[in-house]
Amino acid sequence: MRSERVYRALTSVYPARFRREYADAMTQLFADRARRDGGRRAWGSALRDVTISAPREYKESLMHASP
Repeated sequence: MRSERVYRALTSVYPARFRREYADAMTQLFADRARRDGGRRAWGSALRDVTISAPREYKESLMHASP
């Protein structure tokens, strides 16, 4: 449970629109991976994903922002 709360806080690095749509599913996936693979592997995967996908999502949101 604590890891899930920390992960949910980590999703704050994503754009708000993206968080509203995907934060629940992302947190559930993280929790499932942590139970299946263990905490260290889940965190390693999560941190790699965030460092790659959060900047991509910000770039995408800027490209589709209305003027």
